[in-house]
Amino acid sequence: MSDSDSECDSIYIQFEGCPQPFTAYTWSIPDFAGLFHTLPLEFIRLVIPKEESLFTNGQGDKRRIRVRLDDAKYWGLDGEEGSVIFARASEDYCIRFIFNATHVVRCKESPSYEAFQRLVADAEFHSHHLDLVEGKIAPRHYGMWLMNTGHWAGKVILSISDYCGVSWNELRFTKFNTEANRLRIGHTFEVLHNVGISHSGFSLMEEFRHVLIDIHAPGLSPEDALNGIARCYIADFSSATIHICPRTLPIVTLDARPTLQQVGCFETRQLLYLLKFLPKTKVDETTVVGQALQWYHDYSTKYPGEDNIYLMMAQRARNFPHLEQVHPNVCIEFKTDSRLCYMDLTVLTHNDDEQTPGASNQPAETTAEDATADQFERMGLDDPAA
Repeated sequence: MSDSDSECDSIYIQFEGCPQPFTAYTWSIPDFAGLFHTLPLEFIRLVIPKEESLFTNGQGDKRRIRVRLDDAKYWGLDGEEGSVIFARASEDYCIRFIFNATHVVRCKESPSYEAFQRLVADAEFHSHHLDLVEGKIAPRHYGMWLMNTGHWAGKVILSISDYCGVSWNELRFTKFNTEANRLRIGHTFEVLHNVGISHSGFSLMEEFRHVLIDIHAPGLSPEDALNGIARCYIADFSSATIHICPRTLPIVTLDARPTLQQVGCFETRQLLYLLKFLPKTKVDETTVVGQALQWYHDYSTKYPGEDNIYLMMAQRARNFPHLEQVHPNVCIEFKTDSRLCYMDLTVLTHNDDEQTPGASNQPAETTAEDATADQFERMGLDDPAA
């Protein structure tokens, strides 16, 4: 998983305004063997700006609030802090801190210890399950680190990942809350489910703090930032699970309101609701939703055992032809106009866009994670958000 042939086991963390940097060393998670990405050698010193650099998620709505550096060093001492402090460092990285870690890990019933456990669980899930999507729809993870700050904030545990933009929990209150950007979020979650992962953390609007939109990416125009062109990432996989997605509808603006039973996947139904894709109209045979659900039932009955990823591709092409396919480099064709004509799926190669039959329509015989990961690779999906 390493991005570099040259690995380093120590880096410097520099808080602007502090006389000298702290040295952080790689921290091995107990009873865990996993790999993380390696920080490029030019970033062995990560600088955290003095002004407006430290944040936490507030209580209640979980919106971002600023934290003074002088206050941050007391985090964890009373055990009541359930949200970690994080910072953007050297423009490209996000650091999440567990200050006073020695004290925190001794108070196993405290919210601070729960926050520490979430950081560890997130790191472990990244290492074991997210290799295919890191840098595409999830941040790259650079592992856990430990630095001793002495009397300042004791031992501090760090989790380092890519900085991927502004959380939707902030953007949803701004002009960036457009249908195009909400469709981009839905698109990203469909990719996540297609590679066999459920985030398992979206029951409330404030959970969108885990969705990041890179609205300030270099070269991105103001119009593109509004029109769903900005990259979307999903973060915090501390509660994520392996998932064979049984959804029967895409995460897009719909013309009727299907039930959870009709949608088939709890997280998909929640996202449809939270992203405001559901009108109050009841599903019937005159609605696109009703027709798409009937088509899904009829097609899956005619071709039993078909993998649900391919069912959803075919349904999208048949019932939602105005929408882009979830996966780029995939060409969907129906040889006839027959309603239940079998779908031909062709993969476009990366280099010359030649069509090559790289994806089988047969159901996988391996585990859910292996099967979806294999499908993801064979579809040539280096950039699912492109």
